[in-house]
Amino acid sequence: MTGWNTVGDVEGDVHQSRDHITLGDTTNYDIRADNVVNHFHEVRRRRREARLVADDHVRWLAERFVPPGRFPWHALAAPGTVVLTGPDGAGLRTAAFMLLTGNGETGLTELRELADRTEDDEPALDPAEIAEDERLLLDLTATEPDRVDRMRPELEAYRAEVATRRARLVVVVREDQRHLLADSLADLVKPVDPPPGDLVLKAHLRLGEFEVPADVRDHLAAASPREVAALARLALEARTADPDGTVAEWLRAATSAQVRRDAEAAELFQKHQEGSARALAVVAAFLSGAPLEALVQGEAAFRRLVELPGDDTHALDGDYLAERMTRVGLRTGGTRSVAFTSLGLDSAVRTHFWTYFPDLRQRMPDWVRAAVALRDVDDRTAADLVARFAEQALATGRVDLLTGLAQRWGSGARPDLALRVLTTGLEHPRWSWAFRKHVYHRSRAVDLSPGYAQVLITACAVGIAPSWPTQALVRLHNLTRHHDDEVRVEARQALLDLVHRRKFQRRLLHRLTERGLRPEDHAILYDLDVPPYLAQGHLTRRTLITAWEQVLAAGADVPPHALHRWLVQDPGLLVAACAGRPRLLDHLYLAARASGDAARLRPLIDSALGLIHLEDHR
Repeated sequence: MTGWNTVGDVEGDVHQSRDHITLGDTTNYDIRADNVVNHFHEVRRRRREARLVADDHVRWLAERFVPPGRFPWHALAAPGTVVLTGPDGAGLRTAAFMLLTGNGETGLTELRELADRTEDDEPALDPAEIAEDERLLLDLTATEPDRVDRMRPELEAYRAEVATRRARLVVVVREDQRHLLADSLADLVKPVDPPPGDLVLKAHLRLGEFEVPADVRDHLAAASPREVAALARLALEARTADPDGTVAEWLRAATSAQVRRDAEAAELFQKHQEGSARALAVVAAFLSGAPLEALVQGEAAFRRLVELPGDDTHALDGDYLAERMTRVGLRTGGTRSVAFTSLGLDSAVRTHFWTYFPDLRQRMPDWVRAAVALRDVDDRTAADLVARFAEQALATGRVDLLTGLAQRWGSGARPDLALRVLTTGLEHPRWSWAFRKHVYHRSRAVDLSPGYAQVLITACAVGIAPSWPTQALVRLHNLTRHHDDEVRVEARQALLDLVHRRKFQRRLLHRLTERGLRPEDHAILYDLDVPPYLAQGHLTRRTLITAWEQVLAAGADVPPHALHRWLVQDPGLLVAACAGRPRLLDHLYLAARASGDAARLRPLIDSALGLIHLEDHR
């Protein structure tokens, strides 16, 4: 989901780091590369709630969690609100998740992250959404000061409803944002300090007891939790490269790489002025771990897209591939995969290239598309490439590069990668709102392709609904009006799944009736399950009558199953929806007779018609 106490991508002793990919400065993405390749098709079949994956991840966090200094263990023992703050890198989000989940024991089944904005700039916090005993997180660390200031009154109202519903809310703010909060929150602020670096390192490495060398401890003293987690990842890479080494040797190699890798990347670009060498290094950095053949094909595609002149010499003349790879620090031994000889250099080369060659950023999506289509780029390599490209794009706020890539893939042959791009963006703490806005606007587009529409449906179900269910409802409802029959059916099912699971029947009914039901909405109403206790509520019943009145007045052919359900549950509601109009009552009676329910309906119709005749007589 999001950034953690020891923000990084270290999967520990068993899992490889690529299974848990870090994007940007403060965010972890539980992408699970082995599973997400087929996740698009899996979710389309089963429509499972994404919280199942989140539960796995929160357990992963809890196993590696090192409490920050002054961690308020019992601050949420009872329902209420807590405000966490601390210096950059103190692991505030992870601390918030551990508070809300009882250090991972509760899981995320009842946890929801709140948005700090909506697509139409309406108030983001809706007290009516809060469920009984719900656990809520509001992270404002990436929110602009003026927006935090404007949210003060709605946060106050929201906090009051949290107490009424016996829910638990954690608000996360930076230290420099505390003055923007309402005075009433002052007593609820709990400052925390960064956790000890050596404990964070050991928690992530999970290599048993070992002594951290003194020079490494000196390095940890000045490192943020994010940097400590990155150091652990590098140490695991060092162990893979030198399995016979000691923990101390792996840690020293990792520390050396972390200290010098940025400078080494800069030196590589400065040393090699020719475009061909730089192109090879850049492609190798994005395709690190890929087969050698993929490097060759990827470099050729990259050179074409950046319009780098080709080499006119004979294939047997001049430097051949092994020599060129050696020159830029790539491994050329017996292995058939691409790797830099210097630990961690691939990440530094990607960052250096993206930072100092901004004119080429706009062409990179085309190269990524070309690369994943290459013969020797398998699904794992494609997933790694997409994650690395997304990391760079999000670091500079180039959301458009990712949404454009997702739309082209979703409308074409790689909906799985389109979904990967969207879910990556939707989980980003700073840019999630931009991806939700993209989904919103595309869900309303008349030219939306069926393929990309299906990707958006899945993105709503797994990337938006768990944390922003009302925003998912709006987008899914838009998609139920798509011009393609299959898309409408799939969107309707996803919408109803969400509504039934979150008990949003009243909210959906209000949305259906406030602007008038369209023909596409009728099928939603037919399959909407409204429990009797809810249907008997004054406001809900009135809205139901309005909705059914619009359906009956339109002369729609109501399916027997929908008619039968309401004739059994509340026949008077359907009679009331006829609004005393004999034509509608006759139509309803004929439909009830066809479904075998005329007997329970006839007295109500006779009564309704009798009242009409009595009024006429008067």
